[in-house]
Amino acid sequence: MEIDIKNLNTASEFCPQCGNMIEMPLYSDKVECSKCEFLCSVLEYKCAPIVSRIEFNQKKQWLEQYRASQNKKIHGIEEEDLEDKHKHKKATLKQECPDCGHDTLYFWTVQTRSADEGSTVFYECQDCKFKFTANN
Repeated sequence: MEIDIKNLNTASEFCPQCGNMIEMPLYSDKVECSKCEFLCSVLEYKCAPIVSRIEFNQKKQWLEQYRASQNKKIHGIEEEDLEDKHKHKKATLKQECPDCGHDTLYFWTVQTRSADEGSTVFYECQDCKFKFTANN
């Protein structure tokens, strides 16, 4: 059976006889279908190039919102949840607030990173409620 090679234009990776996917030979000069009896020369077999194109436009607004929400979270714990959770367990420290100069800060620690790394220390001014963190 003869098959016209001109019909192999855009669907060149499929057998024109049975529709099976054709693998290009590594060491042979013949292209043959593994399912049926289709056979042709590699020189006659026209492969259509596969071209992928990705355009990166402006970042999507939802992505920016998602990233902003992730920045507010500390490994799944919202800052407000931390405040409520530690409201009655906060220790005090005689240290000056970097924002208002008050001499006493609340502090508490949370393991926000892996277990083999230090914990994160949260500080809050008793007077102005300014919050900041330090990694141990």
